[in-house]
Amino acid sequence: MSLLVSFPIPDRLRAWLRLCAASLAVLFTAPLFAAPTAQLAVEPDALYLGESATVTVRVRGLADGDTPSATLQCDAADIAGPGVSHQSQTTIVNGRVSSSSDTTLSFHVTPRDAGEFHVRGATVHAGGRDIPCRGAAVVRVIGPTASPDLSITLAASRDSVLVDEPFEVYVDLVVPKLPSPFQDESPLIFHPALFVPHVAESPSPDLIPRDTETLLNSLLARREEHGVTINNIALGTGFPFDSPRRAVFDLPRESADLNGRPAWRYRLAIGFTPQAEGDVTFAPVTFRGDLATGVRNGNQAVRTPLFCRTEALVVHVTPPPVAGRPSSFCGAVGTSLEASASLDAQSCRQGDPVLLALDISGAFSQRTFRAPQLASRPGFAGVFRVYDDVKIEPGPTPGSLRLTYTLRPLQAGTIELPPIDIAFYNTASNAYAVARTEPVPLRVDEVPAFDPEALFASLEADAADAAESDTAADDLPPALVADVAALAPCSSGLRAHPALLGAAVALPLLALAFAIVRVLRRRAPEWRAEARRRSAPKRAARALGRART
Repeated sequence: MSLLVSFPIPDRLRAWLRLCAASLAVLFTAPLFAAPTAQLAVEPDALYLGESATVTVRVRGLADGDTPSATLQCDAADIAGPGVSHQSQTTIVNGRVSSSSDTTLSFHVTPRDAGEFHVRGATVHAGGRDIPCRGAAVVRVIGPTASPDLSITLAASRDSVLVDEPFEVYVDLVVPKLPSPFQDESPLIFHPALFVPHVAESPSPDLIPRDTETLLNSLLARREEHGVTINNIALGTGFPFDSPRRAVFDLPRESADLNGRPAWRYRLAIGFTPQAEGDVTFAPVTFRGDLATGVRNGNQAVRTPLFCRTEALVVHVTPPPVAGRPSSFCGAVGTSLEASASLDAQSCRQGDPVLLALDISGAFSQRTFRAPQLASRPGFAGVFRVYDDVKIEPGPTPGSLRLTYTLRPLQAGTIELPPIDIAFYNTASNAYAVARTEPVPLRVDEVPAFDPEALFASLEADAADAAESDTAADDLPPALVADVAALAPCSSGLRAHPALLGAAVALPLLALAFAIVRVLRRRAPEWRAEARRRSAPKRAARALGRART
């Protein structure tokens, strides 16, 4: 037999329990009855061709653990994503409990064509069912078009250049001036963007830019100045938590004319030096942004969005012309070239080797320079035997070359090293020029019964024997090598006993521990007194509380 005992429950407690039960019921059953929904949004509503719009699909009312997926219904575009983010929250208002779980899918959409870009909706799927999605958008995509308010050109100082001949590539912006009294103000007050591919990277590995970083640093605008941005280059603010700001460049300008209207011409000039022959193609340059094209209401600028693009530029790197090329041309291209010759001896015997030093200096391209072939030139054939192995090394002065030849005189008597002609292409005058060395006298003593053919045959035989002996030396077995570690004296007698090592380590540690204990024992009374003083107010408060009760 059981005994049931009932306790009376106050009305206020009963009402509070009912409220808790209702809140829990709503909390656990609300997600079962709330149908998930999705909302689509797009920003911005206008962009330039090549830029991306952000399309977000926000899904609400999902059950815990459900991850939605979405497919956009839009015109031709490149789509990246989605990125997924989750948010959940629970609110209680006037006793009503509501909870929500939101998931946002973010897409980066890049339209492929200019004009109106339509985002008609999205197909959302989660938890095994389709979720209706509301929302659609139309984005205005501004494409590159010609405008009477802007002229942008890409050109080079020369369409055809030689190897190692510097040239410049110009980007010219021609913009109408603002009406009076603002004609001296810059129309680039909104900092439009300029995208110059050859600033970021040279169009060819054989094309060397001339210190682009120094040039850009010199063009940086002060905060109160107007200009353009280039390739989204950003500058740090110097503070650790600040984001970099986009750099603005104040391009040099001069007065010009645009369709009969007074205008400003802004120029960005980048220098290059080619290192090899061939055609170099510079990619088109793009202008994108807002331009001040007028003034209204006294001092308000008229803001006009523009998108313009240049044509590609081709620069031909060609060899010097064939017409009028001298036979002594050695590939040198530049503005000046000088040559001088000297011998390492003033007298020798027939057949003795003599070194000829040919020094070349001046402003010319060493990369395309070739050593002159002297054996077939007049004054050398039949007088000297010239060897082909020419040694080329830096000369005595900066930027010069020294060519060393080996000669053997064939004739006796006082002979003369003939002048040596070296032709180069002068880029200043666009014509060939010739540098000539001075003749060098040489006294050659006669050798009785001198036979050049027999001498050279014996020299070639000696060279062949030397090469054969070098090959035979390579075939010899390797020499015996002693093991240095094995020959080293044994040092085991110098090793310390482990017990000694342990004592050497333990004694300092014991001394340190003893010192710490001694300090603690000496300071302990002071620390206890300080602790009692700090706890005295609390003890007094507790004693007063007990006295009141």
